[in-house]
Amino acid sequence: MSKADHIFNLEEKGLFIDIKDESKGCSTKLESSGKITTNATESIESSADKQIIKNVKDSKISISEKEIILATKKSSIMLSDNKIVLKIGNSTIVLDDSSISIESNAINVSSANTNIKASQNIGIKSLNTSIKADISLNAEGVNVNIKGSATASIKGSAATMVG
Repeated sequence: MSKADHIFNLEEKGLFIDIKDESKGCSTKLESSGKITTNATESIESSADKQIIKNVKDSKISISEKEIILATKKSSIMLSDNKIVLKIGNSTIVLDDSSISIESNAINVSSANTNIKASQNIGIKSLNTSIKADISLNAEGVNVNIKGSATASIKGSAATMVG
C-alpha cells in the first residue's frame, strides 16, 4: 500500500482538504461564501442511525430507515415499506399492498381498450355520472337495474325493445 498525500490548507476564502493516493482520492473545499464542494474518484457515502436530510431551497431529500421522501415546492414522492404516495398540486396517488387510490379534480383514462374488472363489486358514484359509447353500450347481468328517482328512460332512435 502506497503512502497517501494529505493536503490541509487554510486558504484566504476557506478550507481545502485533499487526500490522494496515486490515481484515487478525494477533496473537500469549504468556502466562506457558503459553498461546499466534495469530489471523490470512487464514491461519496453518507450514513446515519436516524435520518439524512438534504435541502436545496424549496426542494428536499429525506432518507430514514422507514421512508424516503423526494419533494419540491409543489410535488413529492414518498416511499415506505408498505406505501408509495405521489403528490402533484391537488392530485394524489396512493399505492399500498392492497389498493390504489387516486384523488384529483379530473381523472382521465384513455386507451384503445380499457378494462375494469372486479371479483365482487364496481361502484361508480358522483353528482352526475355519464357512460357513453360512440357505437354501442351493453348492460348485461342476472339482474340489470336502471332506476331514477325523478325519471328513468330507455330510448333508441331506431328501435327500443323491452322484454
